[in-house]
Amino acid sequence: WLGELLAVPLDPRFPEPVTTVQFDHHYEALWAGTESGMLYTVQCPMLSRFASWQAHPSAVLDLALLSDCAVSVSSSRVALSTNGGYTRAAANLVEEGESWVSAVVEPSTGSSRLLIAGSSGHVYTHDLITNKVAKQPVAIAGDGLSLLRGPVGHRGAVAAATAAGRVLLIDSRTKWQSSSTTLAHTGGVSSMEVQGDLVATAGLNKRLGQVTPDNMVKVFDCRSAIHPLFTLPCAAPGMLSWHPINSMCLLCASPSGLFMLADPSNPTTAETYQVTAPTCLFIGVSMQPCITYHVTAANTPHTVLSHL
Repeated sequence: WLGELLAVPLDPRFPEPVTTVQFDHHYEALWAGTESGMLYTVQCPMLSRFASWQAHPSAVLDLALLSDCAVSVSSSRVALSTNGGYTRAAANLVEEGESWVSAVVEPSTGSSRLLIAGSSGHVYTHDLITNKVAKQPVAIAGDGLSLLRGPVGHRGAVAAATAAGRVLLIDSRTKWQSSSTTLAHTGGVSSMEVQGDLVATAGLNKRLGQVTPDNMVKVFDCRSAIHPLFTLPCAAPGMLSWHPINSMCLLCASPSGLFMLADPSNPTTAETYQVTAPTCLFIGVSMQPCITYHVTAANTPHTVLSHL
């Protein structure tokens, strides 16, 4: 069942919009990034603040969790931090006209290297041991990049979404050149999540110059190449999260606060829940192994904890 448990501000003293959230993989804790570049770790289930620090000079765009720390990304900086606020490694973007948008741990490197996506369509490699970014980025998408997620299956591949709505499989063994690609959403990909060999996407449609939400979540099978597998009807989905235990269960959420938990292979069994927050626009969702999920409001500093 779906139900709201708690709604609290990250920090009542300094209210600001939350931009991204991720549950910690090993602790009863939640990571959250804000519009001003702050990072927060809060303890669950009461969402009490554990630590907060200024990690970036601008909005935190993405979070990637490692075993005992997290990688946060802003347009000009990537940082590796512990949940207490200690920065283990950090790198600043120096190329003019470029901005970083997403990052993922490079597969098969023992969490020693990051792959960072640039809005221009280049990927950058950041060695966390030497704390250096490779001098020569690799161009993989002429239409720009918006998201990186991985690993995909056991092949060491990474899924990349482009600003034009394509999804690509890239691999270090082919020097990050695309081995397979498909057009997922004609207006762009707003959310992409990986579960084993499955890649789920939500996005926008573009028709006659008008951009509207795509009311279909798409699931692709990436065992050999990207092949369409399921489509899941959902009202204006903007956020996705795979269930941490049930591998065929997907949580879809819309900015208006509508949540749907469904098996993409059997949409008729879907459960829905509406969070009542008239002045809020929800922008992030994350699921925890103890079967709770968490969402944030874009134009308020509040976080909402709900139970499945």
